[in-house]
Amino acid sequence: MLRLVYLILSFFIIGITYSHSSQNNCTLEDVEILNAFSDGEKTYFTANDSPTEHSCGLFSYNGRKFKWVVLPRENYCFTYDDEYIYYFRKIIGSDIIRQDKNTENYTVLYKETKYTDSLYVGDKIIYSESKGDTEGYKDMISEYSIYCMEKDGNGRKQLLEIELSTNVPSKDIADFMVSGGYVYYLYPGLGYLYRINIESGSNEFVTAETQFSYKKDYSGVYMYGNKIYYSSAAYNDLGEFLGTYNLYGTDLNTGEKELAAENVMSFKIIGDLFIYNGKIHNEKGEVIAENINTSSICGNDDSFIYYTGCDNAQEKEYLYKYNIESGKVTNISKAFNSAYEKARRRKIGIGKDTVYVWNDGVFQIGHYSDGNHLDYHYDNFSLTDSVLENVITYKAKDDKLFVITEEGYAVIDKTNTAKVLVTVSEDEFTNGYSVNDEGEKIPYTRFIDDPQIVYLESFDDFETEEQKQFEKMEK
Repeated sequence: MLRLVYLILSFFIIGITYSHSSQNNCTLEDVEILNAFSDGEKTYFTANDSPTEHSCGLFSYNGRKFKWVVLPRENYCFTYDDEYIYYFRKIIGSDIIRQDKNTENYTVLYKETKYTDSLYVGDKIIYSESKGDTEGYKDMISEYSIYCMEKDGNGRKQLLEIELSTNVPSKDIADFMVSGGYVYYLYPGLGYLYRINIESGSNEFVTAETQFSYKKDYSGVYMYGNKIYYSSAAYNDLGEFLGTYNLYGTDLNTGEKELAAENVMSFKIIGDLFIYNGKIHNEKGEVIAENINTSSICGNDDSFIYYTGCDNAQEKEYLYKYNIESGKVTNISKAFNSAYEKARRRKIGIGKDTVYVWNDGVFQIGHYSDGNHLDYHYDNFSLTDSVLENVITYKAKDDKLFVITEEGYAVIDKTNTAKVLVTVSEDEFTNGYSVNDEGEKIPYTRFIDDPQIVYLESFDDFETEEQKQFEKMEK
């Protein structure tokens, strides 16, 4: 299971912005708001309607209404430049996608990375990968790597490869940061800060002060300007622990460490805003908002802070925007929920001609003028092929969809793998013919070349229980 939905760091670096999902456990109508970021023209929200399956989408907001940009599917690690949105999509491994901001057109820049953690887009694309036991949220990581490539997907090179002597929980893998020609990363399992020169590839130690904050259970490590900020234990001159934690900033050029705030364990830096101890501070340390929980902050743009919070009865959560200048709070949940529902319906293709939707909509039974057909949706739901036509009956049972048609049988499981038995001849199982120079007819076969569809030779190739279910349906 992809684990990026659980990472809590969001880095907004001066110049080009890096954005990553943050864990805030805020839901609206069963939708989890992950984070928000602005490109100066629009504010974008990432949201997830299925934390166990990671169905994450991206929505833009113009101050009045929301509009989907990337449909909610297995996407994560959204970031952008002037023209494009960049993100990962889980297909086999994780594909790096570049999508035009104003259209649905996208390009796969690099296919089948391993399990990816972080994504940065500046002059180059930089991303990290992990390898290990990737099943579930509490997976264990044995290898960690960072790669760099050009923005067109070419020139990929490895900047870092770490083979861990002891496996590390994936939730303790922190996001890297990029600034001044360096990639800053926290060594997995230790939290020590290192940096890599992007051009030369040289790797050097920076500080061990970050070793407490790197874990996702705590506040994380953030970069602002030329300083790295982190929460660390407070000691007296004798080296004795004082029982509290403070917010520190270390200058990455001089190595000088300064005390930014006392008694701070959990904090966030979003844009120019420092959030800790229930208050939002500007870069000068002035309080501009109070009584806002650190974990509920989604993000901000130049004028607003976006966050989630409960109603007075503490029964339902809403999405709010806080006007930084006036202090006015506006509930924008209704507009968001409306946009999300439209995206969800489009994602699974629900409409007046849809008879039945299996699982997440990859397989559907659609109504056509010549009957009901079992359809397969693929390539970002932009293409559809008919698996079997003229459905006679269908039934969902034991986490499987059973379909009987005039052309054969199909069983689809919860992983969207279909076993298909075609009972008509190959000459009949076509989409017409072309004619070659010799006048011979060349049939366009309807057999689909896709690993999700497995064609069987005979009825006996179905499992015994599957055969029994088909026999019951035919009585």
